[in-house]
Amino acid sequence: MQKVIYHPEAGQEIISSAQYYESQVEGLGIHFVEGFEYAISEIEESPLTWPVLESDIRRHQLGHFPFGVIYRIPDNTIRVLAVMHLHRHPGYWKSRR
Repeated sequence: MQKVIYHPEAGQEIISSAQYYESQVEGLGIHFVEGFEYAISEIEESPLTWPVLESDIRRHQLGHFPFGVIYRIPDNTIRVLAVMHLHRHPGYWKSRR
């Protein structure tokens, strides 16, 4: 399995999104985190499966939530650049490469 490294802002996106969902419905934030963790385990298992957005950047969409894990795989390491809402501000993460 490859090592996973998170951009600091991606880590904050996970936390703030989980907090938002939890504030809407009790337990929904936990469900969001579980969906994210499942997506990461799938990426670790088979990182080249998920569609390419551009050049070496890929996206794995979370189930049940309108979010995608944006990542790349330089030097046999999975680098998570963003955990982005798929309907808001596309491309804001591009400076994180």
